[in-house]
Amino acid sequence: MAKSPVVYALRRKYADLKGVLKYRAPDDPEALILDIRQVGCVLRMFSPDEDLSAIRPIRPMRKRPRRWSRVAFTIMRREQRPMTVRELAHRVAAEKGAGPKDIPGIDAALCSLMERLEGRGVVRVAGEPKRWSVGA
Repeated sequence: MAKSPVVYALRRKYADLKGVLKYRAPDDPEALILDIRQVGCVLRMFSPDEDLSAIRPIRPMRKRPRRWSRVAFTIMRREQRPMTVRELAHRVAAEKGAGPKDIPGIDAALCSLMERLEGRGVVRVAGEPKRWSVGA
């Protein structure tokens, strides 16, 4: 007999919650354990012969990367002058409330973005260090 979609969904939810408990440091582990137990009880209501210990945890995906490009282009349009990627990364971090530990990631994301968009609205100004501006 085929399993119902409800059983599949509950198995998936149970595995997801176990993954959060195993791979991340939850804010409230007791509440998460209670949630896991409750999902397990409901799963057993629909499938009494279900072996909960056989359900492996699913590693949760990382948070989606932040998109800094829109803020960066807004800053570049507002300033109307060429800026280095590092200077732009500091300005984006300040505007978005990001901490100092986020600046290298913002810097790397903006650097690859500027290289990719060169000639398509982003202009590289001659000289060193590389400076970028938004074309008209």
